[in-house]
Amino acid sequence: GSNEKRTSHGTLNPTNSVSISTLLRKMDLTQIEIELHNHLNYSQTRKWIYSPILLFKLLIVHSFRKQSYRKFIKSLTLEDCIALGIPEIEPGRYHIPSASNLHDFAYNRLRLDGFKKIMYLNGTIACQYIQNGHGMVDSTPIEASRYDKSAEYNPHYACRMHKYHIFHLNNFPLYGIFSEGNAHDAPYAIPLAEIVSAMNP
Repeated sequence: GSNEKRTSHGTLNPTNSVSISTLLRKMDLTQIEIELHNHLNYSQTRKWIYSPILLFKLLIVHSFRKQSYRKFIKSLTLEDCIALGIPEIEPGRYHIPSASNLHDFAYNRLRLDGFKKIMYLNGTIACQYIQNGHGMVDSTPIEASRYDKSAEYNPHYACRMHKYHIFHLNNFPLYGIFSEGNAHDAPYAIPLAEIVSAMNP
């Protein structure tokens, strides 16, 4: 299915901010598009209604807006459609993927292994531009749902949680590994460094 957008219904933006849609418009996503095509076996599969790079850009915007798929699709403005390159049916009307199209792409086509490949590629691309960077391993708490029985209670953060151990090059996060909520960073330093070293920082 698809939705059509005729008009813009935007939100107020602070003067110095740039919307994520506009930022994506200015980025060169060629390497990511090639990786998507390889992962999805794009040239050998049935015809796609929407290009993988468009669906991927929509997923990025979706993750920034923190909405359900349905609310996110309904929230897209005219400016979003233009910036993201959504096909125009006629002046002012856009052929927007449905919420189920986007959900299917994320969970059944790209899947977790596809996201991991893209994130690894992002780290590799970042390494090409960060000169004389300093590496650092740190972790951040991931608070668990009250229904998550596998999450341990962490007395320091006073909640049930998991942890995400992240290797940063300067301020840029290159790669991360999840663990249980009371794990220390030390055992993850070498595995993270080994992964990052293959990115040629």
